Amino acid sequence: MAYTSITLAAATSLLAARLMDPSKLHWTSTELYNSIRESLRILQSLTGFTRTRSTFNTVNTQIFYDLRTVISSDYAFTITDTALLAEIQAHLNEPVANPWTGTAQFTLAVINSALQRARDQFLGDTGIYTTRTTTAGPTPTASRLELSQSLLDIRRAAWKDSVTNLTYSLVRMDEYAASGYSTAWLSTPRLPDSYSVALTPPITIQVIPANAIAGTLDLCILSTGPTLNSNPSTPVILGIPDDFCWAVKYLAIADLLSSDGPAHDPARSQYCRQLYNLASSLGSSSISTLQAYISTSPMPISSIEDFDRYRPSWQNSTPAPPTDILQVSPNLFAMTPTPNAAIPITLDLAGSMPIPSSSGDFLQISLDLLDPILDMSQHILSFKLAGEELISTLPLRDNFLRAAARLNNRLRANAFYNILLNQPAIRQTLEVPRIMPQPQPVMSESNG
Repeated sequence: MAYTSITLAAATSLLAARLMDPSKLHWTSTELYNSIRESLRILQSLTGFTRTRSTFNTVNTQIFYDLRTVISSDYAFTITDTALLAEIQAHLNEPVANPWTGTAQFTLAVINSALQRARDQFLGDTGIYTTRTTTAGPTPTASRLELSQSLLDIRRAAWKDSVTNLTYSLVRMDEYAASGYSTAWLSTPRLPDSYSVALTPPITIQVIPANAIAGTLDLCILSTGPTLNSNPSTPVILGIPDDFCWAVKYLAIADLLSSDGPAHDPARSQYCRQLYNLASSLGSSSISTLQAYISTSPMPISSIEDFDRYRPSWQNSTPAPPTDILQVSPNLFAMTPTPNAAIPITLDLAGSMPIPSSSGDFLQISLDLLDPILDMSQHILSFKLAGEELISTLPLRDNFLRAAARLNNRLRANAFYNILLNQPAIRQTLEVPRIMPQPQPVMSESNG
């Protein structure tokens, strides 16, 4: 049942009163709305507070599924470049307008370029969004293939043989390990069973051993997002989950405020980078699917790496009702056996925070979280005040972070097997790490 405690309009009035701006002269209604929405999204990215149950139908013979496509309402990708442009303009005390000719400090092209770089960096830093693609493999005996310029990383690979049309998974390896198994892996082409990006040039994949005949590479990859243009006539969706789009905004602002000239503001630039580091850390460990069911029967969730290593021909299974979900990334998973019909699949998710779209919509939080949300919203709005006025609101941000920590502790207490519930969602990342583990960045209280 949805919360019906307080509307966006009522929360906005409380926030305006806190700011001693009840007539909304210094902060517009849109700014107030956006700060509350952002606070809700930050809460969700910190806690995974909103849990939802969603159902979709499999497609006959389709193996891979993207949450962004199959349950778009509960795993939302809706925020556009023009929406973030308007928020940045407000934060930097620029006219909130589009088309916009710019000012002595910033131009539209400069802000748009900063957004593009920030979005692509977040995708690369976190690996939060993976897509599946197929491409013709290396020519026989060549063994190496240059891929698209947009490639950031390869998360999984398989080889489809052109003679049998069967697909076999490729295990990630390096050339040193390959030579340990067979010194003739490059000079004796046959059916590949591994791949490497350890010694290859950028955006190049090496199949191991060298392929004897033509084939197709079946890849799960990270890539740069769509080109942003901040054109009000053709807004472009950023291509990351809505609950993490604040990361892109703050990294873009950090970039803008680090430039020389009138815009130079090293203190706020550094603070924005700290916010980005927090978001990047959270995005790198993002969890989506927690449980899965076919009809009313639970389905095991495994990493795709497990099946690739121990059942390398699993993609060739005879179509049947699926029994297992194989997680690739927070958004992408496969099913085995290959679905043979439109079969309802139910997922329990840490989905997207429900965001009020109009003033009469209710905030989907319990009332004990209202003050922390307003605290964070006030802190967000104070960014354009800069200086001591921004610093004076850091305790409000700290209150919000403590509330999020308490909520996390409560959520963990509610699940006796909390670690086991979360493990399937992160197992692929643990088994096929993208980045060697290191201490996680944190935001200390009161000093940013």
